[in-house]
Amino acid sequence: MQQRRFTFFELMIVVALVALITALATPRLTKVSKRMIVESSLTDIRRAISETAMRACATGQSLTLTLDQDASRFRVSRTAMLPANNWVPSHAQNAENKAGVIIAGAESYDLNKNIEWQLGDSGFGATDNVEYAFFPDGQASGPALRFIIQNRQFQLDIDRLTGTPLIQELE
Repeated sequence: MQQRRFTFFELMIVVALVALITALATPRLTKVSKRMIVESSLTDIRRAISETAMRACATGQSLTLTLDQDASRFRVSRTAMLPANNWVPSHAQNAENKAGVIIAGAESYDLNKNIEWQLGDSGFGATDNVEYAFFPDGQASGPALRFIIQNRQFQLDIDRLTGTPLIQELE
C-alpha cells in the first residue's frame, strides 16, 4: 500500500492562502482594537461624571470634579459652600452619616493615558485646573473641554440641568 503525500505545489498553495487571509484580517483586527480604546476611554469619562453627579444628589453635598491632566485623572472633592444661594435640600441634614451608605464614591477616577487634553483649544492655560461642579439638586456647571483619543477629536460638555456628560465627536 502506498501512502499519499502532499506535493510541493500543494504546500505552496496552502501557505499562500494562509498569508492572504492573515494580510486581510490584520487591519480589521487593529481597527477593532482602536475603536475599543476610544469607546473604553469615553465610557471612563462618562462614568466619572455620572457617578459624581449621582453622589452629589444622593448625599446632598456639592462636589467638584477636577481634571489632573498630567496623571489623566479626575479627582473628586467636596465643595465647602454652594455658590450664590447656599441652598441645602431638606434630606441633606444627615448626609454626613449617609454618604458612604447611599453611594460608595471614589476619591479619583483614572482615565486612559491615550487621552490628549486640548486645554489651549478650550480657552485654558497649560497649568489651569478644569473643574466641574455638581450640586445636590442635580444641576452642574463646568466648561466645554476638547480632547483627542486615537487621532479622533471630541468635546466634553455637561448638561447644566441634569449633570449628564455630553460628548460629541468633532470633525
